[in-house]
Amino acid sequence: MSLDGLTQWLKKIENSSPIEINMGLDRVKKIQERMALNFECPIIVVGGTNGKGSVCAILESILLASGFKVGLYTSPHITRFNERIKICGSEINDESLVDAFEHIDKNKNDVALTYFEWATLAAAYCFSRFQLDVIILEVGMGGRLDAVNIFDGQCSIITSLAMDHTEFLGTTLDKIAKEKAGIFRKNSPVICGEDKPPVELEREARRIGSNFNLVRRNFGYSSFGLREWVYWSDDGQKLTLPWPSLRGDFQLNNAAVSLAALNTLSNILPVDKGSIRKGLVNVSLKGRCQSIPCRPEVIIDVGHNPQAASAFGFALSQMPKVDKTVAILGMLSTKDAFGIINALKKQIDYWIITLLKTDKTMTHEQIRRVFFRCGIQADSVEEFSSFKDAYSVAKQLASGNDRVVVFGSFFLVNEAISILKDQHNGKKTRI
Repeated sequence: MSLDGLTQWLKKIENSSPIEINMGLDRVKKIQERMALNFECPIIVVGGTNGKGSVCAILESILLASGFKVGLYTSPHITRFNERIKICGSEINDESLVDAFEHIDKNKNDVALTYFEWATLAAAYCFSRFQLDVIILEVGMGGRLDAVNIFDGQCSIITSLAMDHTEFLGTTLDKIAKEKAGIFRKNSPVICGEDKPPVELEREARRIGSNFNLVRRNFGYSSFGLREWVYWSDDGQKLTLPWPSLRGDFQLNNAAVSLAALNTLSNILPVDKGSIRKGLVNVSLKGRCQSIPCRPEVIIDVGHNPQAASAFGFALSQMPKVDKTVAILGMLSTKDAFGIINALKKQIDYWIITLLKTDKTMTHEQIRRVFFRCGIQADSVEEFSSFKDAYSVAKQLASGNDRVVVFGSFFLVNEAISILKDQHNGKKTRI
């Protein structure tokens, strides 16, 4: 099949599998072996519920500051597919992606790959074209049956653990922990950023023969003021460092997890304090507590589960006080709306519900029922079918010194960034 251009290839892979999420490694492993996609450089595999994107960004920033050639694969993207694959800090270009898809297509024969499997193989193929020093792979969902798990990590990270994707990973934290532990490898270190993880997680590490490093036990952090914090580890390391440029106190936990991972790999990926400082100061990440400097200020966040919403709410509480905070909210119907709204309701004065551009969107009526359960008054809620209309009203409700927050889904943030970019063309965003 002859296809011209990335847009056509993306349409093809979107329709390549009758099942959007089809867990399992057999299909993707076959193609990996046919294409001989193996790496000699160290691989860091980043799993967990929340914080994966932040940890990947921090690791990449520090390693780039240290002079290493870094390949980074993350998901999902927010505005364009190319965001998923970065080489030496730059997004992959269209031509390289088309080349990758063509090679995958030649090798897959009758294997029906999912969208994520296409993306993972494309990332691996692109990485194979460069002489990289290190590869960072973000797990899409779970771990054990995630396409990323065809590769062995020299270090595995679990950033956090919470209830999410229960229809695929299990309905208890122990079951979810066991799925995520599927990325562990024998004799390789595991870094855990969840300070009280289910016992099943460390039990799996011991069973496999991994060295389990737990935050607040084997490494940790303390802060004093908003300028500096201290990272420590049980091997006697103690570093005074600047705060990462990512917003929110919870980013210190992500930074500590990143440093703990790099510490276990210091014999093959040595980084000095100067590079760590530079990496923390320069790190950026789209869609995570991201500020759009307009009037009123807009804060966007892709958080879509109660743990992420709680962290976002705490970050909002630490920002300069405003008279009014207006929220634009849109969610998938599979998400825990009660947990998300309940975690943020103290920070929000007025709510605007919008629909996502997917048939899986949560309806106005469904969200209103949750508002009632959360004790949110109907006269503080409005509803619109699009983000564009919702944002137009939000600007009327919020004065220049107030704040508008947009959260609940990657779908919503994608639409918001596109529209805000058009409306505030020429102004740079701050992350």
